[in-house]
Amino acid sequence: METTFCLACAAAGVAKKTHARVGQRLTRPYVIVVVDDEPDFCAVVSELLRNQNTVVHKAFSATEALVLMSEVQPDLVLTDVMMPEINGLELIRRLRADPVLGQVPTVVVSALVKREEREAAMDAGADAFIPKPFSVRELRETIAAYLH
Repeated sequence: METTFCLACAAAGVAKKTHARVGQRLTRPYVIVVVDDEPDFCAVVSELLRNQNTVVHKAFSATEALVLMSEVQPDLVLTDVMMPEINGLELIRRLRADPVLGQVPTVVVSALVKREEREAAMDAGADAFIPKPFSVRELRETIAAYLH
């Protein structure tokens, strides 16, 4: 029987550990919602997280993400900032105000890299900020830090 290893353990280089306990099978994959108005970005992130004990749901707008998250309880949200209608910072504010989704770790992945823009993301309630372009390692390590 094949063991499923968690993303955090894989990123840390731990060979035989699940996020539950050493030697136990992981009961369910982590649910990650990726929010970006660029379908290619969502597809790339989904592919990068494939085989990492994750299920990735894609939303191409903040409005779509809010509907999706009313149906699927995410373990983590990755969001861009610049999107039409509702931007990523407003999405985070709405998540933080929600009694169910308010504690879900939220990571901003954005091409906005000035200090003020990072601070705005953190002020909105983001847990972390990853600048675009990013390395696969940086993405996986940041996600792993919030899934354990």
